[in-house]
Amino acid sequence: MAKKRIIMLENDERVQYAFTKVLEHEGCECLAASAKDNKCDCLSEKKPDALFIDISCPHKEIKDIIKKMETGELGTPVFVLTSHLTDELKQWCIKHNAMGILEKPVSIHALREILKMLDAKTML
Repeated sequence: MAKKRIIMLENDERVQYAFTKVLEHEGCECLAASAKDNKCDCLSEKKPDALFIDISCPHKEIKDIIKKMETGELGTPVFVLTSHLTDELKQWCIKHNAMGILEKPVSIHALREILKMLDAKTML
């Protein structure tokens, strides 16, 4: 099975580090970027299997990602990261076709479940 490529847009370096370590341990390639980085300027070129975005991250691509989520043209499952889960955010995620919401701190179990779901999706 090919290595899963995960892109994460997150400003908190501690969260980036923890995600990267867990995902690498699970056999994934994790590309993390904050608002200061340009690592993820070409999402289409990177062809990720999943995208994790901190909805409060001011990364320049977030608005474009959200627009593509709305229209379904992104073609990549998007998981929203948040420190403050509210009913409004849940509704926003449904409206914008997010695949799921993860509240920080994110459990390793929750990440593993997402990876299993992505594996099942690729097998279809």
